[in-house]
Parts: sequence; structure tokens; C-alpha cells
Amino acid sequence: MAPFQPSERAARGAPRVAAVVVDPYSSGKYLLVELEKRGVPIIAVRSSTKLSEQFLRSHKVNEKFFAAFVDYEEIGESLDKLAEAIKGMPYVVGGVFAGSEPGVELAERLGVKLGMPTSNGLEKLEQRKDKAEMQDALRANGVPAAEQFKSGDLDRLVEWAEARNEWPLVAKPTRGAGSDGVSFCSDVKDLRAAYRKIIGVRN
Repeated sequence: MAPFQPSERAARGAPRVAAVVVDPYSSGKYLLVELEKRGVPIIAVRSSTKLSEQFLRSHKVNEKFFAAFVDYEEIGESLDKLAEAIKGMPYVVGGVFAGSEPGVELAERLGVKLGMPTSNGLEKLEQRKDKAEMQDALRANGVPAAEQFKSGDLDRLVEWAEARNEWPLVAKPTRGAGSDGVSFCSDVKDLRAAYRKIIGVRN
């Protein structure tokens, strides 16, 4: 599959201001639908093929929305090459969006690389990817947030949970979409099981 694949939509002279959507999977389809309604050509970027079958299937289904497509892996996972490939297309990029959770980091970095005036910058990138960091950012700005403890060490997690002694607890990975890896724990046994379910699993 070539990095740039113009569709009939582009060939018919679609508007030159386009939107880049990274990993337009799952509920990201609604973003595609809305952009199409507004007549905005969509440049789709796939960050990885090492994703769940559900995401990969939705990519195939959503291809009908794409005016152009770039596969990040096929260009060597180089942000510079990705930016150059997009700049070489017959569009002016009006915005860069993450279409789903897996695309957040690449979308943020690409927006900065392309000089988007509405990019978030990279200083607080972790707060937009890591669920524990998100909660910490809320607290730092005076917004009530869930009490939490983040660790990859099971003994430390159990120690915190037993000291707190308020059940149930929610165990969840720091990253991931929807309810992937989320468990409700009624006791330490459940917490240990949730740990085994989360650690070392690609979400």
C-alpha cells in the first residue's frame, strides 16, 4: 500500500483545506461523518497495524471517507517523513485530530510538527494520554478528581488498598480506550486478578 493514495473524492476537486485524522476508529467514525458533511477532505493516518482486530476492521470500513491515506509504519515511523508526505499532498491542512485513543500521541506530535495554531503543545502530552496523569492534572487545577494510586508493583497496590480499606475499587490501565482492562474489585483477591489482567497486555 503506497503512503499516499488519492481517492476519486480528491480527484474530483474537493476543497483544498483538509483535516488530518489519526486512527479514525470506533467513535472516531462520527468525526469522519461530520467532516464529510462539511465538505472537508480527510487525510487519514494509521499509526500502527499492531492494534486490535476491531480497530483494524473499522479502518477498512471507514476507507470510503478518506481523500488520502498515510500508513505511518510504511514510511518508517518517522514524524518528519509523515509531515513531508502530508505537505506534498494537494491540500492545506486546517487541523489535526485524534480519531481514537491509539492516535492521541501521534496526532499531538504531528499537529506541532505541522505548525497548527490550535495544537496543544507537547509540554503536557502525558496528561492527555495517561489516565492517572489526567486525574493529577485535574487536582492541580482545583478540579475534584478520583482518589488514586498508580503503580506497576502488585505489593504496593495491595498495601495501598488494604490501608485505604474502602471497597470496591476500580483497577484500570493507565492507557486504553473505553472499558478495556477495567475491573471492579471487591477485595484483594479481585485486585490481584485485575493486576494479572492488565500488566503486560497490549491494549
